[in-house]
Amino acid sequence: MGKFCRHPRYAFASAVRTAVLAGILGVTAAAPAFARNYASPKPQGSGFFGRSVVALDDADGDRIGDFAAGSAEDAGVRARGAGRVYLFSGYQSRPFRILESPRAQDHGDFGRALAAVP
Repeated sequence: MGKFCRHPRYAFASAVRTAVLAGILGVTAAAPAFARNYASPKPQGSGFFGRSVVALDDADGDRIGDFAAGSAEDAGVRARGAGRVYLFSGYQSRPFRILESPRAQDHGDFGRALAAVP
């Protein structure tokens, strides 16, 4: 669901925004979905923000479900393209936590795939 753009220097597409759909009991005429756009808090042309997204239970204590968005090629503090995972509140449009790999390495792809574990 990411919005893709061309990096000015490289010939590949990458996401800098993502859209999250929300609906009650699925998307129907009686319960239409709405989309909210989320931008990467640290936009990078090749970060692939929003390529992986997973729904989470309430992780920040506001009683509303949350979600995580991966950005597998974000440049971290310790390595280029190490990747990040952003935890977003279902209520606010900014992340409440940013996760980086504890063993960051160049192009480590942290956040490429996400899964919720009960």
